[in-house]
Amino acid sequence: MIKRAGVTAAAIITERQPREDSIIMTIGHTIIGSGTQGVIVLHGWFGDYTVFNPMLPYLDTDSFRYAFVDYRGYGKSRDLAGEHTMKEIAGDAIALADELGWDKFHVIGHSMGGMAVQRVAVDATARVLSGVAITPVPAAGVPFDEQGWGLFSGAADDDGNRRMILDITTGNRLSGHWLDWMVRASRATTTRDAFAELAGEAVMKLIEMQLRPRDIVTRKSLENA
Repeated sequence: MIKRAGVTAAAIITERQPREDSIIMTIGHTIIGSGTQGVIVLHGWFGDYTVFNPMLPYLDTDSFRYAFVDYRGYGKSRDLAGEHTMKEIAGDAIALADELGWDKFHVIGHSMGGMAVQRVAVDATARVLSGVAITPVPAAGVPFDEQGWGLFSGAADDDGNRRMILDITTGNRLSGHWLDWMVRASRATTTRDAFAELAGEAVMKLIEMQLRPRDIVTRKSLENA
């Protein structure tokens, strides 16, 4: 689905805000490409579809037509109310495929978007031609102890938490300038409620799971990873 050549003139970029009528609601999205095969692309927790911008010049826009989704509370769907769950994200993605006339389609997702890919594959099994989950959150979520959960749940209101999560999950390899930019971008492209509630979708707390201590992801184990 990726080629080395840049995006051609045929790769018209169409940006669409959410549309509601008495029958359907189409989630905010951006269409790139003019190919015959449809691809739904799902972003992660820390921002809308623009996190994929560095990849756009390398997409095979002759063979594929990509629909980059913005979840409710994110990007073009920032003002769209929702429950901010994997079920809802998958439902919106499938409804978008319906609106675009895609009986069958591919689906790609990064991080939390990878979690959503798994839900789409379950909810529309006969329609999904292929699924690519890039560093996905597991479908069952990630078990955290109370301290680890505090770090993630507090990120909705605390930029320091957001920065620390980004630094830890990228292996402390990237610059402070990049971390600060990502924090600002996450603030600019998401609502507080959407960011907070999606965190809950990805995390299972120890008291809920009753797992053995060695199975739990702690803040310390993240930092030592």
